[in-house]
Amino acid sequence: MAKIPKVQRTKDYCRIAGQLSDHPFIQVNNLAKKVRLHRNTVSRYMKKMYSHRKLIGPWMSLKPHTNYTEYVNLLNFADPLCMYEELKEFSRIMYHAVTFGHWNTVAITNQLMDFFQLTGFQSVVYQGVKEYVYTPEIEYSTWDHSLKRMRKKLSQFTPFTPEYPNGNVTSMDWGNDQWELFNAFKSNMRQNIMPVLRRINVRYETFAEWKKTLKNHCTIHTEFYPQGVSTYANYCFLISTEYPHWVKSVFSMLPTTPVVIGTGDHVLVFVKVSSAATEEMISVIRSMKKRKMINQVTHAIVEQDYR
Repeated sequence: MAKIPKVQRTKDYCRIAGQLSDHPFIQVNNLAKKVRLHRNTVSRYMKKMYSHRKLIGPWMSLKPHTNYTEYVNLLNFADPLCMYEELKEFSRIMYHAVTFGHWNTVAITNQLMDFFQLTGFQSVVYQGVKEYVYTPEIEYSTWDHSLKRMRKKLSQFTPFTPEYPNGNVTSMDWGNDQWELFNAFKSNMRQNIMPVLRRINVRYETFAEWKKTLKNHCTIHTEFYPQGVSTYANYCFLISTEYPHWVKSVFSMLPTTPVVIGTGDHVLVFVKVSSAATEEMISVIRSMKKRKMINQVTHAIVEQDYR
């Protein structure tokens, strides 16, 4: 059997990963049909992508509701590594990370928390309501091609009257079983379903009905990193902007998946950047500020995270 060229294999990886946000529970047979590859090939590729951490997710993020809100917290603690371990025990924390930079801790919480009461608390750099989480469609690209596209997109931007569309906010109506399902599948929707249902003691019929509600209550995200996530520097940018749609569209051109969180008049952008592209990436961000697409930007580097 002829060896598949690396570029073609990476493109196949992208096609597989690209299907998972829309079809997170899809069976491998059906996934193979959608990407027009043999079932065994798809199964082998997925195992390799997960084992090498080229593929993360699909995972879920809750939308804001009239009776449910999450908050973005950027904090400083005297001992962030110790606090990172301590925060794993907090049920109200949906995601957290230890970082190095303008802040050393990121925490997404489902209620406002008095972090100043925790040991070693130093400061709150930013706190705001989490309004949305965005990841773009997964497409194959190279760093050179992506950066050229980003430059071109920037050249098309001129400041205009900002628009802030109001999203539809619904009420959260899940019961105990639905919350059990969310907590069981939120970080990894590709788990074997029946063992999970037995573990949390939820019937399959309840699971099937719960799946139908996900588009109303959640956004679903799949991340793809061609070289494996650990080979990139993981930057977290807090960007003040009146043009969040433009900011999202620029970062969407990267060959690695950006995760963009909208919060007030800021966006929090997580991007994985290769060492060879770091200088050019910083230059792009400077150009965004020079063209007045963004107002201010601060950043940190993510060392470890936990969802």
